[in-house]
Amino acid sequence: MAAASPFVAIRGSEGISMINGPPSFKYHEQFGSDNSSRCRVMAFSPDGSLFAWCNGQSVLVVETAQYNLVCRLPKDKTVHMAFSPKGTHLSTWEQYSGQYKGIKRAIGT
Repeated sequence: MAAASPFVAIRGSEGISMINGPPSFKYHEQFGSDNSSRCRVMAFSPDGSLFAWCNGQSVLVVETAQYNLVCRLPKDKTVHMAFSPKGTHLSTWEQYSGQYKGIKRAIGT
């Protein structure tokens, strides 16, 4: 179930934090913050009951009613994530990177 009052997730150079919506616009104390400067991507589930983000070390998922950790995935290079329409699955995407091992380059090398 989603949280009772609206809130906004903010990503900046000091990490991710949550701010309560009107009328208070104060930092959400239960969420706290993730002070990693490598926070790149975040997503709410369609019904707002889950919030996920990548802090450069792992993907974290919390439920927004009490901000209890649901899971932590060791995915440090996640650049995109999305919840399924029912909010039951989270898809993450990491850009592939690798080295040229044993591959002969063609023209111009």
